[in-house]
Amino acid sequence: MTCHRAQMRAILTGAALWAGSGALALDQSYEKPGGLEDWGRQLQYFVQGSELGYRRSYALVIGISQFEHFTTLPTASDPIRMKDFLLDEAGFDYVHLLTEKDVTPQRVRQLMLDDFRQRVGAEDRMLFYWSGHGHTELNRRGEPSGYLPVASAQAGQLSQMVSMERLTEWDSHIKANQVLYLLDSCFSGFAGTVSKSSTRDITLSQMARPSRHIITAGTYEQETIATERISGSIFTYAVLEALRGIADTESGGFERDGLVTVNEIEDYVKKRVKQLADAAGWRRPITPQVWDLGANEGEFFFVSTNRKQETLAKQGGQFVGMEYGIPKSSDGRAIRPYHMGDDPISGQSLFVEAVLTSNAAGLERYLATFPDSDYSDLARNAHRNLGALGGRPHDDADTDTLFWESIRASVLPVEFQLYLDLFPGGAYRDLARARMSALERAGEVQEFLLAGQPMSTHARLRQDALNKARELPLEFVQYGLIALGYPIDDPAGVMTSQTRRAARAYQASVGAEQTGVLTPWQRVDVVLKAAQIGDDHAETATGIMMAEGMGLPKNEAMARKWLERAARKGNGYAQANLAILYRDGRGGDADSDRARTLLQQAVDQDIPGAGELLETL
Repeated sequence: MTCHRAQMRAILTGAALWAGSGALALDQSYEKPGGLEDWGRQLQYFVQGSELGYRRSYALVIGISQFEHFTTLPTASDPIRMKDFLLDEAGFDYVHLLTEKDVTPQRVRQLMLDDFRQRVGAEDRMLFYWSGHGHTELNRRGEPSGYLPVASAQAGQLSQMVSMERLTEWDSHIKANQVLYLLDSCFSGFAGTVSKSSTRDITLSQMARPSRHIITAGTYEQETIATERISGSIFTYAVLEALRGIADTESGGFERDGLVTVNEIEDYVKKRVKQLADAAGWRRPITPQVWDLGANEGEFFFVSTNRKQETLAKQGGQFVGMEYGIPKSSDGRAIRPYHMGDDPISGQSLFVEAVLTSNAAGLERYLATFPDSDYSDLARNAHRNLGALGGRPHDDADTDTLFWESIRASVLPVEFQLYLDLFPGGAYRDLARARMSALERAGEVQEFLLAGQPMSTHARLRQDALNKARELPLEFVQYGLIALGYPIDDPAGVMTSQTRRAARAYQASVGAEQTGVLTPWQRVDVVLKAAQIGDDHAETATGIMMAEGMGLPKNEAMARKWLERAARKGNGYAQANLAILYRDGRGGDADSDRARTLLQQAVDQDIPGAGELLETL
């Protein structure tokens, strides 16, 4: 029996445009930058007495929304949201994202047995997330077996599905102390038993004992749903609410302690899913369920956002967001789960962070703490010339306006400094200097407005856009690095040693720590700089970023202009993506004739998906 997830007035949102075919297929890994403490060390900072031997937290996040033989699901954004939460808010050290047609049984097996089996140690934790359809097959004895179909699978084609039996087998090779499976699918039949645990009366040391839990969205007799209001699955939506700390309540016999456990997740998600289903007019039962995969002594858990905010407040900070699991303050301070002491070198990450964010207060704090460190002269120079990123002058008035429109509502001084570097004689140079000066003096601008929204809202939207920079296909960044003069032989979207060398060379050019892994802002900076010097791949990437709010504020009118520039140069991907904007009337009037012409040009260049789109016009 195949369980189809229902689509309650749902629309597909958040899908990137790169290949011109709807949801983007991704097979990428994301790792916490070097120099930051691992999850276990962060835990020691937020939870007293938590020196329990935890080290790193890993995750494999998988999502399929477009199927060849099953109904399309409006859930393309769900795996991205889960990945972003795990990296930015939960502080996971390593997340691999696998989506759409790149999900095959063979690839999942390879990741579990060849990648995570070798990465994850006995003191680590692992989370496995799957979003997609579920399928249940009855054997000759009438016993159910659960399967997870991939994009190309047919209902009776079990070889193109991931069986729960196989997943259980792969789990036996993962050495992690604790594993949590979150399966946003509806099916039944796997080697697990309904969890009997119903109490939160457990000590921290008991919680750290080995555990294997599975949380499913429903059984094979049920349907999970996605609604337009939340642009995704109600199960994933409720789970993310729970993990952020809403589930950490005193209700249901659970104690509010800043930690969210499996049992608290179950208790909250069951109630919340019912509320969301009722609000959507869905009357059929949906029953999220926790299963034990073997004997469990401990519980997988998360530290609530509220607990982290309280920790920051004790240090005199005002919470404005999370970065790699650490709360950030409005004055630029970052609560660190370790003591820097008197060692000047240990302040390197603080210095790099202050430089990259052009944060005057952060640089001043660094100099006050480490007046004679190896980085003090650099910090003083950076303080005198905030945001100097070494851009290239450019006199193209059209490009001048395009770039200004993309940053004019920013609250980041570094972006206005970058404008001045790129366009020293630009038409908006006086405005840029005034904005940058005001932002630096104020530190936290309280009356800055964007379309009637208070600055705090804009800052959050801006941070959301930067967080989504991690979704940029690696090819974007690789082509940008090539355009800037850093050689990469094969920009195929694979993180090679040559790509890391190119990234380190770029980081050295901007005075950043040479980790070989670009931060979200560095990714955006590489693409923007390459676009400014006329690289058509980077211009295409910039257009897509602005169309999707990915690293840059969403601005579909500006997206059209960037894609037009690249399309005129014959870039097939720009032509295909620009056609989508014209087809849907995004960023301007709809024009099916123009869309048809662009798609035909893309088809002539064998751009994947362009032919199928052309047939629909």
